[in-house]
Amino acid sequence: MLPWALLFQLAAQKLFWPPKVFWSATPKELDLALGLCGRITLLDRNELTTLMKQHPDDIETAG
Repeated sequence: MLPWALLFQLAAQKLFWPPKVFWSATPKELDLALGLCGRITLLDRNELTTLMKQHPDDIETAG
């Protein structure tokens, strides 16, 4: 899992990115902008499945 709070803090303090810019960036763009040299990894299928089970969509409030 990505440490979103830490990445947000770094983007705000080092890059002076407002929240809108941070949340519109892809993990790859964030990795490159912060100079992390490929250290940000994406979810694998098992991690995604686990998250989907832990946080199912609420059909009544979604979309």
